[in-house]
Amino acid sequence: MFWKNRNAIGILILLIASLLWGWGRQRVYDSYQLPVEETSVVIEETTVTAYVGIDSYLTSTVTEITETTVSYAESPTEKPEQSGMRALGIGSCVLGVLMGITGIFVLFQKKPVIGPDGMCALYFLGSWGYGYGISVLGGIPTVPGRWGAVLFFLVSLRILWGWCLSGFSSEWCLLRRVAGKISGEGNVLLLYLVWTILGLVALGVYGFTYAYAHHWIFYGAGISAVFFGLFFLWKYAMELQHFKSQLENFRKELTIEVKAGTFAQTEAQLVQISKEHQEALRTAIKAERFKVDLIANVSHDLRTPLTSILGYSEILEKEELSPKGKTHLTRLREKSVYMNELVESLFELTKVESGAIEPKKEDIDIVRLLEQTVGLLDDRLQEENLDIRRQYDRDEARIISDGGMLYQVFANLLGNALKYAQLGTRIYLEMKEEEQSLRIRVVNTANYEMDFSQEEILQRFARGDKARSTRGSGLGLAIAQTYTTALGGTFRVAVDGDQFSAFVTLPKTERVL
Repeated sequence: MFWKNRNAIGILILLIASLLWGWGRQRVYDSYQLPVEETSVVIEETTVTAYVGIDSYLTSTVTEITETTVSYAESPTEKPEQSGMRALGIGSCVLGVLMGITGIFVLFQKKPVIGPDGMCALYFLGSWGYGYGISVLGGIPTVPGRWGAVLFFLVSLRILWGWCLSGFSSEWCLLRRVAGKISGEGNVLLLYLVWTILGLVALGVYGFTYAYAHHWIFYGAGISAVFFGLFFLWKYAMELQHFKSQLENFRKELTIEVKAGTFAQTEAQLVQISKEHQEALRTAIKAERFKVDLIANVSHDLRTPLTSILGYSEILEKEELSPKGKTHLTRLREKSVYMNELVESLFELTKVESGAIEPKKEDIDIVRLLEQTVGLLDDRLQEENLDIRRQYDRDEARIISDGGMLYQVFANLLGNALKYAQLGTRIYLEMKEEEQSLRIRVVNTANYEMDFSQEEILQRFARGDKARSTRGSGLGLAIAQTYTTALGGTFRVAVDGDQFSAFVTLPKTERVL
């Protein structure tokens, strides 16, 4: 496995190259001698005796050393006896250079190991450690240190050359690859911040503490390491901005672009969610279209036999029948009328939902339309002993809409109130003008316990009073909601105790000239 690894082979070649260069350089250096002039050192000793008193004296010795001067020759001279070693050293240096070129440019690094930012940080720490070792330990072996410096230099060139051939990709940087192993965008940001702050602190503290560290290469390595931290902080900000733009595209159902970086995985999840949403939407539309087509086809197929049944029932009413037969005929006609109304309602509902009917734009007065609707239901209101209480905030309210659809909406709401209102109570019909819309509210007191939600009661064939089996098709509110939505308005219902309220909000538009 080791010999198949291009990086490992390259590092091994560079290691051998540094050893050959270091050994050969030492051999060449040892084959020369640096002659020096004779150094004269004069030492003089003088004995001084001083009498302090009777039978007592003090003797001291003074030593004088003359100044020593050492002067070297202008150029070194070759040692004849070392000529063979000198040639061997030169050959070793040449071989080391050739192997170094091979390890750097021929077997260049294709995959990052430590990366350019890692090498800068490593040199920064190594230089500080070397200077600290000299100051504390009193020195570090010179020859191994030189070999290590040559090896480090060659490895750095190898990494920089491979990084150059990769187009200076950020994926080569150690900091970037470590960030890719961390889960959570916040942790990645913390890593970049810690790297940058530590680099700045190290430059500030260690750079002014140890004299050896004041070398310009040391500062260059430290500044480069900090630069990578700042660069990735800036790149993180750009990736965050890109991610926000993709969130906006997701909200607007536009195409989401996945960009390599910190948020790539999250953006890929957005793409997947968007695909699933589109697929679910297509499935829902397909299912809804199938349901609409089915109802429309069934409604169309039922209209012909129902018309025939109603026609024959009218003919039978003119015939002489027994009392029991007349009773059966009456029930048959009632059921046929109910079925015919149900089929007509379904047919109209499916046409609106499928977009087959486009709303007409006409100038209408909502107050007048409400009064016409109430007038058409006046007989039924009297039969049920119900009273309509009107609360209009103005006598005229004109908008641009479809009068036929609005009539059907108000007729269904008032008809729903007639069916389920408590006998002898009042039905409230309110109309309020708001800044951008008109709001119509129909309120009645129910004659049954309302234990349903808004979503349940607005479903097709849903009835508030589940015990009823003859009155109502369960389509009145569904049709009112569909027509209101088609006209650009909103429809909702609310329950407060025994009071049932239906709200229709219609947008106000400019009048037709």
